[in-house]
Order: sequence, then structure tokens, then C-alpha cells
Amino acid sequence: MALQGQRLIPEFSETETVFDDIVAKNGRGGYSYLGFGPSLMLDRRDHILSPSSGSFIELTPLFALGKTAGSAFNFGMISLDFRHYWPISEKITWANQLLTQLSYGEVPFRVLPTLGGPFFHRGYYQGRFRDRHLAVLQTEYRQHVIGRFGFAVFGSAGRVYNTLREDLFKQIHLAAGGGLRFRISKNDRTNVRLDYSFTPDSRGFYIYFAEAF
Repeated sequence: MALQGQRLIPEFSETETVFDDIVAKNGRGGYSYLGFGPSLMLDRRDHILSPSSGSFIELTPLFALGKTAGSAFNFGMISLDFRHYWPISEKITWANQLLTQLSYGEVPFRVLPTLGGPFFHRGYYQGRFRDRHLAVLQTEYRQHVIGRFGFAVFGSAGRVYNTLREDLFKQIHLAAGGGLRFRISKNDRTNVRLDYSFTPDSRGFYIYFAEAF
């Protein structure tokens, strides 16, 4: 069982609303909510931070109640995260992840599912695409080369959409890239990753501890 909450009180001296129909009722003036829901997880990875075999699946529903601009609102969200890792050889791993998020009700704008960031759909800044529903698939080839060094090549495809009636395969956003891996300890294969990713209209560079997924 997971308990989640958030409170936002924005402080901007001057603002200009571009999409008033989207944000006017969804927390532009600040909001707070308290949500709850069971988190169901099955983790069979051989390593949490840098897995090379096994699978991971997590189902997380969220049911929230709160207030924004003096009006009560309800919303909910369900997230499914599935990952699988194929050990091609002792030094090569093929990693894959499918993430989907569905929401309903008056979801605060900053809580809506988003694409981008250092962990999935790298190359787009976090929150570049935001809407009621999300689906993203990413794949990564990882290889240990010698000593503490290795590399990875990755790609991803995803999109956000407003209703479940939309065609999932239209307006798909693509990203690809690669990076170096430095193993912190010879006794533990946890890596520091340096990733560079590109998209048709943006670029991203990331330095992080542990793999993206």
C-alpha cells in the first residue's frame, strides 16, 4: 500500500496563460491532494541498479482527493511498468521497458503523465509532452568492454494522448542515443552512466548513478 501527497503554492510575479482551457481548472493557482492505492510489484532482477537478467513488473493505482482554487476535485491514475533483461552473453545485456499511465478525473496539470527526462525517453526535457495518458517503449543494448568500462546504445518511442479513442501509433515521438559506463566497484557492477540522446528537435546529456531502468 502506498500513500502519496503533494502541495503546490506557486509564486510568480508575472504570468501569461497560453493554454487557459487546459490549466485554468487544474491547479494554476496552487493545489493540494492526498492519494492512496496499493502498489503491486514482482521483482526478479539479479541486480536492482544495474540488472543483466530477470524481469520487473509494477502496477500502481492512485486514488486522490483534494482541493484546488476552492473547488473539490477527484482524480485517479494507474501506472504499469514492465521491464525485462536478456543476458545475450556474459558481457552483453539487452534491456527493454514498457511504461503506460492512464488517468481520469480532474488531474492537476503538474501531476499529468509526462514524457522526457533522464530515466525514460531521454533526449526530451522532463515534461516536454504532458497529457492524460502515456505510453512509452524503450530498449537498450549494454556491453561491458574491459575493466571498469562499458557502453550502451538505446532508443525509445512514446507519446501522450488525451483520450483512449485516439490512435496510439499516430504522432509518436522518437529518441535515440548512447553513452559510456564506468563501474564504481569491481565487486559490484553498479555503473555511473554518461548518456547523450537526440530527438528530431532536442538533445540531452545526462550523468547519473545506476542505469536508467
